[in-house]
Amino acid sequence: IMRDDFVAARHLIRRALDLVPDGEVDVPLEIDLGIAVFFSGRPEEGPPLMAATAERAAAAGDRIGELCARLEGATWRMYSEPHGAGAELESLIADASPEFEAAADDFALYVVYFARFQLAHLRSRFDDELVAVEAMQHHAQRTGQPHLIYWASQSGGAARLFGTTPLVECLEWLDKPDNRFSASWQGAHIRSAVLALLGRFDEARRLQSEFQQGLEERGDILNLGSNLSQDAVALELLAGDPAAAAAVALRGCRILEEAGERSWLSTGACRYAEALYELGRLDEAEEWARKGSDMGGSDDMATQILASQVRAKVLARGGHHAEAERLAREAVTGADATDALVSQGDARRDLAEVLELAGRRNEAV
Repeated sequence: IMRDDFVAARHLIRRALDLVPDGEVDVPLEIDLGIAVFFSGRPEEGPPLMAATAERAAAAGDRIGELCARLEGATWRMYSEPHGAGAELESLIADASPEFEAAADDFALYVVYFARFQLAHLRSRFDDELVAVEAMQHHAQRTGQPHLIYWASQSGGAARLFGTTPLVECLEWLDKPDNRFSASWQGAHIRSAVLALLGRFDEARRLQSEFQQGLEERGDILNLGSNLSQDAVALELLAGDPAAAAAVALRGCRILEEAGERSWLSTGACRYAEALYELGRLDEAEEWARKGSDMGGSDDMATQILASQVRAKVLARGGHHAEAERLAREAVTGADATDALVSQGDARRDLAEVLELAGRRNEAV
């Protein structure tokens, strides 16, 4: 797991579980299996696997283990069945947190803060995500389990990148001597995204290539699809190459579609729609933006904001100015409810384009 070689991890964990005595339930090990199954490209298997673990833990009288498995299953369900999954996870977090605190169980507290971080990310509350990540890292350290410590150490980059942390501070965090994540190949995608926002496109593309190669070598299908359909697209759009953006977006979306993933795919579909719009392929852009919006959960803020932005611009190009403005302003309102500063700026840029297309140049400026 620490090498992100999830196919090999899946087989080895199953062999380890075969050694667990009859009647016992090793919840942490079964959660590890769920993670390996998910990232090796089988996301739909994760939630039912965790549901079965929760049932067996409950039958064995392990209330904490049952809640851990239920939390983990609900977390992964956001990626395969997004609709309503955020609300379900929020409810489970509220139920589990007091029991975990009372038990002072560091593994369970790690699990609940992992769930909090995932929920905050879904809602683009990146500063809240960073708080949850720091608590998750604390409890991972206290478990003494190397792979949890390692995984927790990898978290926090996206929260810094997409939230209110200035880019220079993101680079300072990546360059810290004790930051094992940034020194490894896994840290390349965060550094690439920061450099792209700074206009250093050649460096960003080199790091993107290294990261994608690492994912492919390890069979990390879902992260590959997510990276191609989102981060790689954003890089190429910033660099002014929408054709390259569309090509990588489509490849990433196809990977996620084949794997049965839905959450990252919904955002990737909207990124693809952005690239199609820039290429002047307006009907396809509308189609993919609607597809992303329909697929994503209502509290998947990144997806819903992006979908509104693209659809607004397409409508404006078609002369439907009132509806275009309504959607563009919805995107601004949605973005302002998040910590996503770049999204807030992009939503205003697109509202300005909609207003200009309506002949309202002074308002656009």
